[in-house]
Amino acid sequence: RPWHRSKPTSPRAMQAAVQQCLEHTVSADKAVRKQAEEQLRHAEGDAGFSLILLAITADNSAALGARQAGAVYFKNLVKQRWTDDERPLPPADKEAVKAGLLGLMVSVPELVQRQLSEAISTISTSDFPEQWPSLLPELVNKLGTAASAREWGLVNGLLLTCTAMFRPYRHEFKSDALFTKIKYVLAHLQEPLLQLAKGMGQQLEATSLTSPADARGAGVLLTCLETATEVHISLASQELPEYFEDHMGEWMGVFQRLLSFQPSGGLAGDADDAPGPLEHCQAAVVECLSLYISKYDEEFAEYLPAFVQVVWQRLIAVGTGARYDPLATMSIKFLTSVASSVHHQLYAQGSALQDVCEHIVVPNMRLLEADEEMFEDDPAEYIRRDIEGSDADTRRRVCAELVRALCRNFGERVGQIFNHYTAAMLQQHAADPQAQWKAKDVAIYLVTALSIKAGSGALGATQTSGLVDISSFFEQAILPELRAGAERGGQGADALPVLKADAIKFVSTFRAQLSPAALKAVLPLLPSLLQSRHAVVHTYAAHALERLLTTRAVASAAAAGAAGAAGAAAGSAAGAVG
Repeated sequence: RPWHRSKPTSPRAMQAAVQQCLEHTVSADKAVRKQAEEQLRHAEGDAGFSLILLAITADNSAALGARQAGAVYFKNLVKQRWTDDERPLPPADKEAVKAGLLGLMVSVPELVQRQLSEAISTISTSDFPEQWPSLLPELVNKLGTAASAREWGLVNGLLLTCTAMFRPYRHEFKSDALFTKIKYVLAHLQEPLLQLAKGMGQQLEATSLTSPADARGAGVLLTCLETATEVHISLASQELPEYFEDHMGEWMGVFQRLLSFQPSGGLAGDADDAPGPLEHCQAAVVECLSLYISKYDEEFAEYLPAFVQVVWQRLIAVGTGARYDPLATMSIKFLTSVASSVHHQLYAQGSALQDVCEHIVVPNMRLLEADEEMFEDDPAEYIRRDIEGSDADTRRRVCAELVRALCRNFGERVGQIFNHYTAAMLQQHAADPQAQWKAKDVAIYLVTALSIKAGSGALGATQTSGLVDISSFFEQAILPELRAGAERGGQGADALPVLKADAIKFVSTFRAQLSPAALKAVLPLLPSLLQSRHAVVHTYAAHALERLLTTRAVASAAAAGAAGAAGAAAGSAAGAVG
């Protein structure tokens, strides 16, 4: 018989009944699962229900799965009903929750801790600080106690709570209420956060890394430092706090040591592994540096040259392994911010421009093995990233942004350097097309990055830099690729298909800059490319046909009938793709 119709009277029996329902919500039996969910919904409005969920979460004798289920249900209950005027939680329950939630969070396993941390963040959105004045002082106190005991896992849990609470500050509209709240937070947290970061940095440097246990301990410290950096970013995103400015040297010392930290043993990992704690931590540090150069460049100026050097060196050292993708993309974004700032003259020193091309842009523009696999196995995602522009955080895309930023201030010199490398990569490809096709792929991508000054997905390039002769490059590198693809009724499109896709995309992008004769030469080739077995190639061909048929320069060819046949083929292919 459902217990909500005949509820247990004792708190212990009630807790047991709720726990049983929680366990039944993951039952394989649909009827059992449905009944348990219904019973819990009926109980949600009862006084004390939220506290029962927390009691289950706190029960060390309960199975971890039951405790986690209780925490998840509590988190969702808070999200749905904490500020709901129609179905509010009882005020007494709310006060009891706020009185004990943080203390509970620091005493439960990590999986449960994450759910309670999210619940605290949700409650703080509406109640902090006016209706929950004890939260931040208690949090700072527990942070200090955990750090003194070197309970770094607990430290990270508390910092994650801070991150969840303060991250919205990054994007909220400026207002007196927002600045009042940030000022309140800084008054309690600014000094403890700095001392914690310095202490954890010193502890990290003192770790030997000679054993797997040392590596794990260093990994936890790095995760804590990453989270502390995220808190720093959130508190500095609106305006530079006076305390941060006064103690900038100390913060930058922590950041520089983290970027210079040399991993070894288990902490180093394999280049093809997922990013580890060090890579995530260093990426967060570089993100913070990007904030400073973009918003507080005057205050940050004295530290900038040293950070450009250390970020540069770290970026060159990490290579192209997937493990370093977050760090590499964030580092290139930082260098782009520098190139776009009043401090862009840093790139005019010595061989800096030459080095950025040779050691940063060209290596990071190369097609990665993961990209090749995506081209073959997940063409829809490849197209979404490449042609639809959702690859904003890939190495290739951020390198293109770096090239454009450099062109704004060093256009002629950058054009000379990159044109030299483009010619060299085309020669490399010509010497051995089968083995060196990736060199031509980079050359096409680099020319595109150099040339586009303004444009959109719908219109292609609307304004070009003039640094590359588009028509000459088309004749030399693009048209031969399309002709090779159209050979033997389109069978040639399946040889080096990435280059065929590159060539088609180039025509679509620069259709407004190519001559009518060039477009007329391309148009008859595209229907054959629709026959490619590679989804990316025939989708790009259909897309190019559609774009070209809306270009004025093709009107004469369309009138002559060539475009009519191509349009029919494009319509057929589009129907097949759909």
